[in-house]
Amino acid sequence: MQARLLLVHSPLIGCESWEPIATDLAAEGYAVAVPDLSSAIAAGPPYHLRQASMIADSAAGRPVILVGHSRAGWLPATAGTMLGKKGVRGYVFVDARLPVPGRSWMQTSRPDLAVRLREMADPQGWLPPWPQWWGAGELAALLPDPAVRRHFAAGCPRLPLAMFEEVHPPVPG
Repeated sequence: MQARLLLVHSPLIGCESWEPIATDLAAEGYAVAVPDLSSAIAAGPPYHLRQASMIADSAAGRPVILVGHSRAGWLPATAGTMLGKKGVRGYVFVDARLPVPGRSWMQTSRPDLAVRLREMADPQGWLPPWPQWWGAGELAALLPDPAVRRHFAAGCPRLPLAMFEEVHPPVPG
């Protein structure tokens, strides 16, 4: 049975970030799924385990190759533990941070970014969507096409600061 590619987006951005790649891979005959993690974030803590569980559920009983992008690098490891050795054929990390068990996102970030995020949080502890963390010029440099940039930005959720403070669990192996 061919393994399904599970393309895991960073929780900081939407699943739309994988759309062009998922379309190209599907056109080449690959089985591809892109789980949308936004409802796991909206459901509240534990953020890490909810997101990993949603990824594992997306396997739907098929062997998978877990592909994590950016700040989703730590999610495939936990989802893989949930799926077991027979459920995971491999891992691919695309410009992704590897998991650091026992540490939070804030503890593995640059100290100036952690301070900046805490300052950006509203009184209820919510951060603006990721594209608003940076200047318009920086996002335009990453995504020069205005239509692509608008589509990308529209898929980026507001995020709870608590998600960044949550300590990542140990991941066997």
